Amino acid sequence: MNAVLKAPAAEETFLRHEQRLERSQPMVPRGKVTRVIGLVIESNGPDTAIGEACEVLDRSGRRCAFAEVVGFRDHHV
Repeated sequence: MNAVLKAPAAEETFLRHEQRLERSQPMVPRGKVTRVIGLVIESNGPDTAIGEACEVLDRSGRRCAFAEVVGFRDHHV
């Protein structure tokens, strides 16, 4: 019986947090493409780890590619 009584409170809590997330503006780490050689895109930032996915945008902010971090060189991703 306790589980039945707790369910509405849990749902209210979930909905409240869901609404907060919808209103939030998460920080998006950014970098700048510094060089493209073949299929390799080098950038200055963002701070990432091997295997992380990045979204590459053109100057107008439109997505033009997805990329995966595969290495680092001279402080570049």
